Amino acid sequence: MISQLLFSLATATAPSLVTQVKVKNVAFASAVNNSLVLSCFGVDPFAANSAFAINNVDDMVVSYLGTTSWPNTATVAPDSIFGVPGSIIAGGFLVPLKTDGTISFAAASGGITVLFKAHGYFYHQAEFYDVNQDGQLDIITCRGTAGTPIFGPPAGGDLTWLQPADRSNPLGPWTETIIGKGCDTFFHLKDVNGDGNIDLVASEFWGDKLTIIESNNGRFDDDSKLKKTTVDSSMKAMFGVQVVDLNGDGKMDILATNHDGSGNGGVWGYEFVNGQWTRHTISQGPYKIREGGFNQAAPGFATAFYPVPGQNKPSIVVSGDGAQQVYLIDAANQNNNDFAFNTNMLHDCKGTTGGIAVGDLDNDGGVELYIPCYDSGMLVKYSY
Repeated sequence: MISQLLFSLATATAPSLVTQVKVKNVAFASAVNNSLVLSCFGVDPFAANSAFAINNVDDMVVSYLGTTSWPNTATVAPDSIFGVPGSIIAGGFLVPLKTDGTISFAAASGGITVLFKAHGYFYHQAEFYDVNQDGQLDIITCRGTAGTPIFGPPAGGDLTWLQPADRSNPLGPWTETIIGKGCDTFFHLKDVNGDGNIDLVASEFWGDKLTIIESNNGRFDDDSKLKKTTVDSSMKAMFGVQVVDLNGDGKMDILATNHDGSGNGGVWGYEFVNGQWTRHTISQGPYKIREGGFNQAAPGFATAFYPVPGQNKPSIVVSGDGAQQVYLIDAANQNNNDFAFNTNMLHDCKGTTGGIAVGDLDNDGGVELYIPCYDSGMLVKYSY
């Protein structure tokens, strides 16, 4: 455990604190091309929630995008669909009056349009993908619910996809089609098994497992033709998920976190060995709950990235969520057979930490980390 708490400088120096800007209730920072979309929400169920943008990460000026219900993560929206630059924001949560989730389009110039609103389900992530391989981009997402006693659905969720009712009017209503089980919160679309087809790897928060959904030659529209594999069902509420080569052997692994309220949550690497998925401990121990209140848990997201061009193994930044801190994880060595990593605390938000945006958004050759400190209402920028 002591070795895990040491910081390794074997591959890259630590990033430097650049600046911080005030953004009230900032919860998620999402990289959208070379800009940031900031999702902000408060605990008052009657209050409106907002999204903001930083279009120039050099000057870090915050601009207002619009109002939406409990915005979560954002992803870039193709200009070819909406005709103008923008992003798709997934919304909703289990807070009263916010449980009816939305999928919305936020124009980069300002203005948010709700494309679809669910009843009793919410969304944390949405991506553009040609679900039925007809040559038209759709939205693929996971809907989740904490469950409604007696009259509502049980806790869980579904993999779903959305299409515009009229392709010539993309800002009009979209329709949702339920595909099937296996996904309720976050996911990553990437070929994880090397067969040349896109897979969907999902962290099931309500389903308490990590799941791979293999497409049918790229298609996800027919649940009966999808192969689903449970990678791990022993870690309770799964949270962050990313497909990435963790040990530098040229094969894809799975990086995941479990959202644990006991202080035993961690960052895990899953490697496919001898026909089965093997779990490696990347980091466990620092994620003790420091945030007061009910239902606090840690860690949040873990995001792998390469701060140095040509680096064999990635670095990993972890949002502590209820642990209130941000952690930087680096490989202990460059041995392809080794999953040893060292963990160090990078930043103390002294409050809940949100979803971190990672990328070289200013095109200077160095990766930046944009950290939402929710309670203090600060967006903190680090750079390599």
